[in-house]
Amino acid sequence: FLKKINPDLVISDISPMPFLATNSLKIPSVAISNFSWYDVLNFISRKHQNLLKTFYDYADYALKLPFGTPMDHFKNKINCSLLVRNNTSSKIKLRKELGFTKHDFLITIALGNHNKLFKLNFDDNHKIISFDRNIKTNNKLLYLENWIEGQNIISISDLVICKCGYGLISECIANKIPFYYVYDENHLEQKAMNDELILKSIGKKLSLKNLETNLFSTQSISNYNNQYKEKIDSKKIINIINQLIN
Repeated sequence: FLKKINPDLVISDISPMPFLATNSLKIPSVAISNFSWYDVLNFISRKHQNLLKTFYDYADYALKLPFGTPMDHFKNKINCSLLVRNNTSSKIKLRKELGFTKHDFLITIALGNHNKLFKLNFDDNHKIISFDRNIKTNNKLLYLENWIEGQNIISISDLVICKCGYGLISECIANKIPFYYVYDENHLEQKAMNDELILKSIGKKLSLKNLETNLFSTQSISNYNNQYKEKIDSKKIINIINQLIN
């Protein structure tokens, strides 16, 4: 495939396999992620760990995003701050389009695919947006499971309840939106993110077990504000990529 299209650059997030191909074809390559599989797959054989490291060594650069594993095994690592999608709609316009007023207290839920049906408890005046069909509540609820520009929904929220994933959490931080997160301790990328979030006192952790017993009341939320400031490095990362192409 790469021989056919002859690209100027290959970017991987964060599969090691493309780097084997780019190395043999002398195509510049970049890894970009908040973690690497070499860091988290610590249960595989040493032989296969070494294969992962060898493939990653072929990457010309690694752009290391925050909240994850060290990625110190890359030979040319550049530490970056947040990489997030820009909002493409104004908050007032989007709330109006979705049927909410600027005064509505809006909570967004994005827990990912779970077989379990979650019945969540909120104050009566809260309005709920969910990216997942497995959420039930007595409040007004709008399902947006096919919505693409999720960063816009995060930006209009007063609170986000989400899985421990880089995309959602980075967008909460960039938009200064308070968030609760749940994580799977058997998912090693999420575990690494959770450890750093706790270290920096960012977000509030919930377990899936106590999700339904928790009351997300205005009173309990009012004292919680996401004050953590993290620089957005999107332009810096784009400039680095442009330099590699040129």
